This record gives sequence, structure tokens and C-alpha cells, in this order.
Amino acid sequence: MLLEVENASKWFGGLQAVKGATFGVPEGQVTGLVGPNGAGKTTLFNMITGTLPTDEGTVTYNGTDITSASPQDRVAAGIGRTFQDVRLLPRLSVIDNVCVGVQKQPGERVRNVFFRPAKSRAEEQRTVDFAHECLDFVGIPEQVRGQSAGSLSYGEQKLVSIARLLATRSKLLLLDEPTSGLDESSLDQFRAVLAKLLSEGHTVLLVEHNMLLVRELCHRAVFLGTGEVLAVDTPEKLMESEVLRDVYFGA
Repeated sequence: MLLEVENASKWFGGLQAVKGATFGVPEGQVTGLVGPNGAGKTTLFNMITGTLPTDEGTVTYNGTDITSASPQDRVAAGIGRTFQDVRLLPRLSVIDNVCVGVQKQPGERVRNVFFRPAKSRAEEQRTVDFAHECLDFVGIPEQVRGQSAGSLSYGEQKLVSIARLLATRSKLLLLDEPTSGLDESSLDQFRAVLAKLLSEGHTVLLVEHNMLLVRELCHRAVFLGTGEVLAVDTPEKLMESEVLRDVYFGA
């Protein structure tokens, strides 16, 4: 398993949002994190990426315990995520939005700008070139890359957010509702990008409410209900369970 979550729990005051969650994410596959609204899916994402501390249990990535690691250290280790609400910088250009995902740029240190300007400019050009490669990967046309990110369609913005994630060079990609709000054409683009991600050796954990898409895209799924992992199986097996259907639809 590339990622292992073991007995992870999270409280918000007296409310336990995640209750002893245990599951693994196999390398090179797409794993779905599914369940009704309020089941704790986004909270689990935040615990895996380190933006929320884990109150109990452990998170292990590639054989290393990262439970106490900072979010930036987890990105450096190879874990990155997108957000349901995209979170691009709308006034920045498309290419600049992807450039900000590149880690450890020399220009981040003021002394490099003043004392190593040639090196900083060369590294900046390499960053821009790599950002273009990431945008090529997801299929964003060159003619729109100088435009503000906010001027793109919602589907294009979703693809730019994946390009920005690729710019972090993460191996494990956490995608939070990547298909929400997409039309059929944009869905086809996402399917193609997901296939390319797998072919390039990435591992994907995604939150998705459309169980038909989960069945189509995911090798396995983790079913979460009221903060607890109720089942881990293939999407087909989960969809056949009357008990899980009752939990999901509130029957």
C-alpha cells in the first residue's frame, strides 16, 4: 500500500467527525472515497494532507509514518491535493497559477534574487517550461495560458487545478470531487487525464458522489458513514449492498 490510514480519529469539540478509520490506497490504482454528505470524507482528506492534525491513529506514506509531518513536508514527500472549489488565483494568468505549484524555487529566497540573479532567471524559465508541460498534459490550449485563470470555463479551471497539482511532482494525488459541475465534454476530458495519470505511475484517491462514475473510474472504494469506514471493496460490490445503499440514500 502506498498510503495506509490506521485507526485515525478526529474530534471537533464533542463531535467525533472521523472514528477509527482504517484503509489503504494501493499504488498505481484509483481508490474512491465515497459516502453521504457529512460522512467525514473531506476531514479525512485534510488529515492525510496534514491541514488537520490526527487526534488518534497513524497515517503512513510509502512506509514512513507522516502523522506528525507538516503539510509542506507531505507535499515534498509526494502527496498533493485539489479542492472541490478549485481555489485558483483568478487574477493571475493560467501559467502563473501552475508555476506557484512548483516547489523550492530559488526566487523564494530574497538573497538569490539579489546575489544570484542569473541562476534565479534560469530557474524561473525552467519553472515556466515545466508549467507548460503540466498544462500540455491536461490539454489546456496554449492560446489561453496568458489569460487570467478566472476567465476560463469551470471545466477548464478544474483541469488547471490538476496541472497545478502535477507541478508539485506529487505521486499520490488526492482529488476532491473532481467531476462536480462538469458537463459531458469536460467529463470526457477528465477521463482522459485520469488514464494518463495512471499510465505515468500516479496513484489517485478521489472523493466522488456519482457512484456510476466511481464504478467506471475506481479500482476499489472506501465507504465512509458518519466518520466510520463501513466497507472497502470494489465499487460493484459496494453498490450491490442493500445496507450501504440505505446508509448512502438515508433509507
